[in-house]
Amino acid sequence: MRAWIRYGWMMLLALSCTEPFDPPVTDQEVNILVIDGFLNATAQSITVKLTYARPLASTEPYTPEQQARVFLEPDNGAGVQLVQTQPGVYALDQLQTNINNTYRLRIALNNGKEYASDPVRVLRTPPIDSVTWRATDTGVNILVNSHDDTNQTRFYQWNFVETWQYNAPQFSSYIFENGSVRLREPSEQLFTCWSEQPSTSIIVHNTTRLAADVVRDFPVNIIPARSEKISNKYSILVQQHAISREAHDFWNQLKQTTENLGGLFDPQPGRIFGNMRCLTDPGEPVLGYFQAAEVTEQRLYITFLELPRDLVNTDFNESCRPDSVSVANVSRINPQIYHLVNAVFEGLTVVGYTYTRHPCADCRFQGGTLTKPAWWE
Repeated sequence: MRAWIRYGWMMLLALSCTEPFDPPVTDQEVNILVIDGFLNATAQSITVKLTYARPLASTEPYTPEQQARVFLEPDNGAGVQLVQTQPGVYALDQLQTNINNTYRLRIALNNGKEYASDPVRVLRTPPIDSVTWRATDTGVNILVNSHDDTNQTRFYQWNFVETWQYNAPQFSSYIFENGSVRLREPSEQLFTCWSEQPSTSIIVHNTTRLAADVVRDFPVNIIPARSEKISNKYSILVQQHAISREAHDFWNQLKQTTENLGGLFDPQPGRIFGNMRCLTDPGEPVLGYFQAAEVTEQRLYITFLELPRDLVNTDFNESCRPDSVSVANVSRINPQIYHLVNAVFEGLTVVGYTYTRHPCADCRFQGGTLTKPAWWE
């Protein structure tokens, strides 16, 4: 019997290399609580996300667990209760954490169920030596370098936040307002925007096979060639923290599974349940992990002038080519649909204006905001 089981798994692995595999849980009802908790000892803060897994084939949004009671409990004192800041997200700032303590996460739901993590210690994290980039034929690789002279870290995890500045295809210099045309004030500009996006992938690495605890040119992100992100100016804030061997194995196994089958909060075809437990029903599966560590970070900027020309999108958007209208007919241009771009001159006299659709002259239509980040250089 065991031989047949082994043979079946070997066949499954062989097939999964050549064609997608839909696990049996794809269309089943699932009700697995997902717990993602992290205690940031550097920022003295904690964030816990509670939601429920969904079938791999589902496109429905994740269901958050709301109005739960979430506690952080140190091994040598009273616990503190987190505050729900948005549906399914619980957080607390200005904590008094101690690097020498261990901490436990405890959760109580309205249905009477209680969950808790294994006690975890706060891990020390070495600083990031550098964040660099390297251009390739297909895009830009973001690389991180770090090391630990004490050889104590060995297991690393990274997150990042990308921010990029980009421009609309056309610059609107004029506004048609109250029956006349005027120059657009600097505060009314619609040309330059900023977008921000946090990392969503699992990024872990270990140096256990090396004599020295050194991370060299490890890729944490890839920006595709001709991406809007590198059309003007790009910045990435890379955050690094140490993890335990057990946490590394959990995230690495989850990464391999989700890359082939689904997302981080989808149910997995194996028992990848981490260090969270259901106290009221020990047999109930729980997906998730609670970690505590110091966090180190470093920011990198890249401008399009630094990149090879073939990586930057310089193509003019033909659909945004402006039309023109005479001064006499400018009132026929609907300001709810079009923006005026430039004036048309004959000598020193304005005889008309060029105009284009709102998405071509308002960078917000590409998803960004006109507000420049306070830290932007």
